[in-house]
Amino acid sequence: MSVTLYEHQHHGVEFLLNHKQAVLGDEMGLGKTLQTIVACEELIKRDEADEVIVVCPLALKLNWHNEILKFTNTPAADIIIVEGSPKTREKLLQLPRRWLLINYEMLRIEGEKLLASQRERRFIMVCDESHRIKNRKAKQAKACVKLGELATRRYLLSGTFIANKPEDIWHQMHFLDEDLAGSYPGFLRLYCITKVMVFGRNRVEQIVGYKNLHWLKEEVGKVMLRRTKDQCLDLPNKVVQKIPVQMTSKQTKLYRQIANALVRSWSPSNRLQRMTYALEAASNPALIQPEVKIAALQAQKKRLNDQQRAQLEFWQDLPTLAAEDGGKLHVLDDLLTLYCQEERRKVILWTFYVGNIKLFSERYRRYNPALFYGQSSDKQRQQSLQRLSDDPDCLLFIANPQAAGVGLNLTQASLCIFFDRNFSSVDYQQAVDRIHRIGQTQACHILLLQAQKSIDCYVDAVHENKIKINDYLQSDAVAKILAGDIESL
Repeated sequence: MSVTLYEHQHHGVEFLLNHKQAVLGDEMGLGKTLQTIVACEELIKRDEADEVIVVCPLALKLNWHNEILKFTNTPAADIIIVEGSPKTREKLLQLPRRWLLINYEMLRIEGEKLLASQRERRFIMVCDESHRIKNRKAKQAKACVKLGELATRRYLLSGTFIANKPEDIWHQMHFLDEDLAGSYPGFLRLYCITKVMVFGRNRVEQIVGYKNLHWLKEEVGKVMLRRTKDQCLDLPNKVVQKIPVQMTSKQTKLYRQIANALVRSWSPSNRLQRMTYALEAASNPALIQPEVKIAALQAQKKRLNDQQRAQLEFWQDLPTLAAEDGGKLHVLDDLLTLYCQEERRKVILWTFYVGNIKLFSERYRRYNPALFYGQSSDKQRQQSLQRLSDDPDCLLFIANPQAAGVGLNLTQASLCIFFDRNFSSVDYQQAVDRIHRIGQTQACHILLLQAQKSIDCYVDAVHENKIKINDYLQSDAVAKILAGDIESL
């Protein structure tokens, strides 16, 4: 291998070599992939393993393939990407290899076949973006644990190891070491405060707080190496600015109707859906589309039940608004006029809604936007990235954080605007780090549009609390927070 490593990357390689079960929890942009490739190649060279299985998000398989080719002498034929038809995948799994790359969804499908083929092999198992296995009930998470039991070494890679809340740790720790993780009920008793909540006839035990987080911090520290960009790199500053936006009178009326209905019918079965409607109304009131929901309910052949009739009444009471009836759109117009038109700066525009992406792509055609979201084909995504990089007239990159939040380098821009956010701090942090990473030469500005007196303010508070808890448990040097302060959150 011919590759020059940063000092922190040398340390990371040594950490992996010295631990059979480990979490490389470096902040995004510090080269976790490269450190893992170097460590695994060294272990194969030492005859401690014959091959490496990397389980990663679909969008990262090609990135892993290219990095292995770039930084090692491994022939392309020895790097197997599991994809294609069932017959093609079956043939691929039978081929000799040094590296096997498979995404989480595909492992759920091909897990048993892969399990059978690995029983006599010495292999290292790597789970990239390991927060994808945090749900202990998910089939893909169970498939990872089952395959991992056969591995000689197990590594987790994630800059957001604690995705949203402390209990996200348990199944990842269970993958690494069953004894270290303990049982899930035991984990809850030790670290979580629960309370029985009554919703009508339903009694649900919910986590309402945390305790003994200093002990959990110690347990995580036994298996994790975590460094931040501030510790390792001399990157330009990152400035986050919250931009308060007044909702229009029409938007405010719509939002209050949704919010009042949310309060009246607060129950586990519908609260997430109603909160989604509130998020949509605060983002772009045209996303609500009550006429579409009414038509769908009225088109049902069977007689509506009580719940469906209540839904129909709810939608019939709501007005149909246009995008121009939302306050954020006019603020965004002004921002893009300033940055794209007058200053000729490239801007990354993030939104969680396909409806917004389609709206923006038409409304801001003068900025030659490139699009990157779930409905984009692989070819379209590559073309969008190429345009952002090479076309000086492509001033706007419109993307969904869930599609473009991992594996991309968007350092051609130093400014990003979040038109809206959801409750996932993982999606937010990873989207921000697309521009603030190795290769960035300018100060980065992150603008957050927040509809005032709306759920946007609650989302912001949730993000801040999650990040504080995560920083504390991951031992970030910048998180000088007392355990008692964290538990009070």
